[in-house]
Amino acid sequence: MKANSFTFYQPDFLAALAAYQLQKAGFSVKIILSDQLNEHLQSEYTSYYPEKLTDVVSSKLNYRFLNSISNLFPHLITRKRVYTFHTNNEWNAKNLAAIDKLMGYDREMAAFPIKPNIIFNHDGQILKKGAQVIEYRFDRHQAIYELLKKCKQLGSQILFDDSPKLKETIILSKPIDTFTSSIKGKRLPVENAVILKSDSYDVELYNLQQGLQINIQSLSTTIDKSKAIELLNDLDIQLEEAAINSVSKSVTKSTELVISDAKLSDLRAGWNKVVDLLRNNFSLNKRAFNLDKPAEKLSANYTKLQLACEQQYDQAKQTGIQFRSFEKIYYRYINSIEEMIESAYEMMSFERDPEKIWDSVLEDHLKEEWNNLIR
Repeated sequence: MKANSFTFYQPDFLAALAAYQLQKAGFSVKIILSDQLNEHLQSEYTSYYPEKLTDVVSSKLNYRFLNSISNLFPHLITRKRVYTFHTNNEWNAKNLAAIDKLMGYDREMAAFPIKPNIIFNHDGQILKKGAQVIEYRFDRHQAIYELLKKCKQLGSQILFDDSPKLKETIILSKPIDTFTSSIKGKRLPVENAVILKSDSYDVELYNLQQGLQINIQSLSTTIDKSKAIELLNDLDIQLEEAAINSVSKSVTKSTELVISDAKLSDLRAGWNKVVDLLRNNFSLNKRAFNLDKPAEKLSANYTKLQLACEQQYDQAKQTGIQFRSFEKIYYRYINSIEEMIESAYEMMSFERDPEKIWDSVLEDHLKEEWNNLIR
């Protein structure tokens, strides 16, 4: 079936990327939003560093894909050192050095082994020796916003309708199954994020200003989530299943075309499935889905962004905001950060609490961003 126009309903990341590529290729794209995007979604971390030598080729392909999409929003993919542990795998200095050599990493990017007991209070029976590696933090939520804004700039029609009744075929979106929770007052003894990997789930742990953030990505089964919770409890991170929020949603219109989003570790494979799905259903040329080549490598771009962030923080710190909190806001709203800093200073004339000041600034900005998108 050939098509010249496409309608997307409440797109998640891969669907939004498909909508952008189709609009850029000259097709007519309509996007219907039934609800505001969830601005409370936390950033995700890649887990691309190879677990073994045979994973190097796959890891390089994943990094290459991430570098390609970074061309669209370089400020939303930032380099970070993280602690990674696998329940069934142990790293040592020798195999890490071999992996680094094959990956082409220099000393700055090199990984090194780390014992779990510097983070978790246990005897080493639960987790094996892990590694501190370079990964990338990805702001999926804001990336969807950026893609929708780019679609609108190219001519896409974006509508808000909480109960659309359309005759044309619409492309639905199924998000990844992610479970999130936070423990107020709880903190890791390290400021780096920690990634716990198994064959059936990933767990991300990192400190936020208010406490410990926990993100669980599983294979969409209750038993995997329960296993992740059991592991966390064994590591003295007490988490009840009832305290976990799911950010997934059901897709009820099974007769329509459904694009499944993919977790970060499977993003390249997920995009290839989306391309195949749309090409097979609409007889599309593969060239429509070719991503632009990035202007520079992720590592080089991050260095520039980091310096600019520190310079902007020098302007913002008199409002009382902590650097780690400001850093998150800066990378997410880089194109509006100067106006946001100015608004924060204006609020200081009647409010002195930094958290309340920046919560208000963010709330105003999100309202404006949403209104501009659907206007």
